[in-house]
Amino acid sequence: MLHRPIKKHNNMKITSLIFGTLAAAMICSCSTSKTNLSYFEDLSKTENSSVGNNSYKIHIVPNDELLINVTSTSLEATAEFNLPLSNPAPNAELLESTQARQQTYVVDTNGDIEFPRLGKIHVAGLSTEELAAKLKTDISAYAVDPVVKVVLVNFHVNVLGEVLEPGVKAVTTERFSLLDALAAAGDLTPYGER
Repeated sequence: MLHRPIKKHNNMKITSLIFGTLAAAMICSCSTSKTNLSYFEDLSKTENSSVGNNSYKIHIVPNDELLINVTSTSLEATAEFNLPLSNPAPNAELLESTQARQQTYVVDTNGDIEFPRLGKIHVAGLSTEELAAKLKTDISAYAVDPVVKVVLVNFHVNVLGEVLEPGVKAVTTERFSLLDALAAAGDLTPYGER
């Protein structure tokens, strides 16, 4: 009679069982779980939510760069209020989109600009709309029905964190939300906390 070694057969069963268990564990760990990538899921949980809030007005501060364009039916009357282009602003696209290319005004550390004929004007704390209205009132003494446009040309935001393209993003509009900043940065990565 031939006897088979039982020990070898049991070792093979144990080895097969270990490898089978490891393979099953690896397969289970590789299963994909659906990641939740939606925004504002917990919006109802937050108190005093600012979504939909219209308090987005930007106020002028020192070192802001302003493009101010004054026009009226009489170009001669408003010509002195428009400076010629001698030092282009960093936001070249914005300057190219305006027909009359002008020099910009940089707000000094006291919050003032030196405006032709009107002299020193305190602009810090005003919105661009408020400054345009103030200039329109002051220029009305020299020109009939002036139209004043004030644009902030050096507005930018810094987007950092788990986004596809972090960095400084130039802004060409005064209404720029958190979602706009995320879109400019290519959105959050799947690892970003929404």
